[in-house]
Amino acid sequence: MVQVQRRVMARPIIVVTGLKREAAVAQGRGWLPLVSAGDLERTERELTAHAPGACGFLSFGLAGGLQPGLEPGTLVVANRIVTDGGDFLPDPDWTAGLADALPRAMVAPVAGQERIINTVAGKQALYAATGAAVVDTESQIAARVGARFGVPVAVLRAVCDPAHMTLPPAATAPLKHNGTPDPLRILASLWRQPGQIPQLLRLARDSEAAFKALLGGFAGVARADVSQRLLDMA
Repeated sequence: MVQVQRRVMARPIIVVTGLKREAAVAQGRGWLPLVSAGDLERTERELTAHAPGACGFLSFGLAGGLQPGLEPGTLVVANRIVTDGGDFLPDPDWTAGLADALPRAMVAPVAGQERIINTVAGKQALYAATGAAVVDTESQIAARVGARFGVPVAVLRAVCDPAHMTLPPAATAPLKHNGTPDPLRILASLWRQPGQIPQLLRLARDSEAAFKALLGGFAGVARADVSQRLLDMA
């Protein structure tokens, strides 16, 4: 076990997330989390700096549902990463390995966007344009940097807000720099628009379902044969 930890830290698989809580799922297993906290330019710079020493990039965490009918907690493994700058293909062996390790996960396109898609209309438009099952704000960064440096990329996301849900304003308040919610900004949003409280409570329940799925999902990622081969090559 000690030898595995040393190999991983020498050339880690970098887990790209938006939230500190998502990153915490990957900590303690020898993988290196990189939290965007909504600062996508910084995230791309840091991922670029890590790329020469990385053996893989995994985009991991919550996602907004685009495909109708996907319930909170649905796991999605990307077979295509759709971005405004073109489509990218994740590593086929790693993707197949994740799908084998997570038989209940959906294998489908994932959209990577530079901004949160927070309305039902926005989700419908993006789904019509891309056919992506879910959307997040980090996968396009992992795809771009991975393609530039020849680093294998994979994506595992869990649906948080389904396609029929518009996010309440408090849910899109800027995060703290460490990737945690900013209570003052959330309270300020609730003060301005108290009517959003029921929707925010529903989103909290949905996010718990998504995090529960991520915990089980990352266990599958870690035991996938392809993940282990990447680490063994480090």
